Amino acid sequence: MKSGHTVPALLNLVKRFDDLIAPAATRVLCSLLPEDDLRGMMLQLGVLSILLDMLERCSDQTKQVACHALVKFAQYDDIQHVMSRDGYLRKLAMRSQSHVQSKRGGAIIALVALGNARARVTAAVMEAIKAAKTIHILVTRLNQKSTALSAASALAGLVKIADDKCGAQIGIVGMLQRRWFDGLRGEDGLQVMSRLLECERLRLAVLKAGAVDVLCEMIDPGDYERTYAGLHYLRVVARFGVERSTLPTRELLSLASHVVNALRVPYWRVKRIAIEILSFLSAEEDLRTLMADGLLGLLGNRHAGVVFAASTLLGFLVIDKSVRDRLLMEEAFWTFSREYYEGLNIDYDEENGPCIGEAYESVRNMIKLILDFENGEVAVRDTVTCGQTGQPDCLNNFCNSSTCVATHVEQQSAERNRWFAHVPYEPEKNRLGGHWIMWRK
Repeated sequence: MKSGHTVPALLNLVKRFDDLIAPAATRVLCSLLPEDDLRGMMLQLGVLSILLDMLERCSDQTKQVACHALVKFAQYDDIQHVMSRDGYLRKLAMRSQSHVQSKRGGAIIALVALGNARARVTAAVMEAIKAAKTIHILVTRLNQKSTALSAASALAGLVKIADDKCGAQIGIVGMLQRRWFDGLRGEDGLQVMSRLLECERLRLAVLKAGAVDVLCEMIDPGDYERTYAGLHYLRVVARFGVERSTLPTRELLSLASHVVNALRVPYWRVKRIAIEILSFLSAEEDLRTLMADGLLGLLGNRHAGVVFAASTLLGFLVIDKSVRDRLLMEEAFWTFSREYYEGLNIDYDEENGPCIGEAYESVRNMIKLILDFENGEVAVRDTVTCGQTGQPDCLNNFCNSSTCVATHVEQQSAERNRWFAHVPYEPEKNRLGGHWIMWRK
């Protein structure tokens, strides 16, 4: 194994850049690193250049092997010195700016992996990124439509090791406003946005930079396509949690109010996403009464989709005693209930919502759940009051192990999930009269 032919032979195998031989040969090279003479021979024969080529030319799976190998190599001081001195780290930083995904992707995962290695390597990586002005260049590209999404995709990886004060949040808010996360040139815009917001410190910075105001403006009914896009963007944000610790109460209340209002939009796919978002937002105790008030205002609407959405969401919210008390004091609820028992006159649109029977079933489940609570047939804890320890993480935390509660919640959940479990974002599918329009379904 220690002959002078071993390393050249292994490097030739790595240069196949395939998914079988190259990864195996790379792992063998890593196992030889403790041998000083073999390690020196690898450097002389250009092993670092070959690994960088793997990051560009190989499949994603093999790129991960190359990335792991670079981290292993960087553990040795002599190799780390060569990486910095001969510009290999700088080359990775430059490649991460590329508009070509095959070049950019491998470079970014390598930089992130090296940036999370031992302290000396991390410092060298950050110095290379700074010298190449990578973050600055990518942030600047967020302001140009043709480059914004690819730059955001690159930042989604680099932000894990980049400086907190990179200023990307302003560009990201601008992309939201201009709908540049809709997707471009094969890039999945919502996936890029989700990866960006996985970084908590960046997510907080984006929310504080005005993202909520932008989303509220987008969600306002009027331009259906814009409402549809805004709700999809908000759904990505809401999945990470939107809490009082993140936003002022005023902004949270405004956000919930706008989403409830979006239920009036006469497109079923818009309603489905709004229902899902409101189920996320209902985790915040302060929002439930506001949401209930808004939903009560929809009970006068007789379109099947609106009836279904309002009654399904109220069926979830009434597990909170304060919401139940509010409903039972409102004339709108009693009027709606009387009309249900006398026979609701529901308008059905086969292209925009559930059938009349499903709307009726949703109303029945909501009314039955409220009555069961009030008649003591369902055991449930009251809302956590001021001074008590602990706060529910989500609406289901109000329920105890009562079988009856579980049954009701499962029924409501199954009914809700039937209509919005998988709502793909498909903006601007057809073209009519030279203008992009949204599919109705």
